Amino acid sequence: MPYPKGYIPLKFVKFDGKEGTAQQHVVRFVESLGAQASDPNHCLREFSKSLTSRAFTWYVNLEPYSIATWEEMVNSFYAKFFQVREKVTVISFTKETQTSGEDVVDYIKRFQDRAVDYTKSIKEIQLVEIRIGGMMDEFKMLLINLKLGTFFALLESAYNIRHVVRPIRKDSWKGKVTGNRYRRSATNPASRWRKKAKRA
Repeated sequence: MPYPKGYIPLKFVKFDGKEGTAQQHVVRFVESLGAQASDPNHCLREFSKSLTSRAFTWYVNLEPYSIATWEEMVNSFYAKFFQVREKVTVISFTKETQTSGEDVVDYIKRFQDRAVDYTKSIKEIQLVEIRIGGMMDEFKMLLINLKLGTFFALLESAYNIRHVVRPIRKDSWKGKVTGNRYRRSATNPASRWRKKAKRA
């Protein structure tokens, strides 16, 4: 079947089977066809031009005459490159906490990136409260009473305190601390008590 008169071949965004999802690629591919997207035969003929790497290898190894329609192509494509994506819920948010040694600003940004995948309506102040709740106690105590309502305000406050709360060295507290924890005090009260007792 010849191309429509005046048709100009398009340059498609390529799908390699690794980056992105099959569903996203099909939507992007169809949108790029413009007015020709309404013709399923045209979609079927052009689709291979949007594939590369392992995705194109899959295409060229299809059994001859196994795909007769655009719908069959899409269904077969989805079945091959189906990707399970974790559903982001409020519960999954609350399970994410600041890890030992993780910078508080990096922790907040990590959560912001995660929140992009949350599709249901939720107030920003609720997300901020969840984020503060997942912080290490040393940071949480400084931020929880500030009534921060936006991520911008939370980040601004985090920048201000990140150097006040500093890592505890591994050799502190008689070597009982493992990994990077945080403290506000530079002195171990228990050590002072032992020194006084020794002088007595």
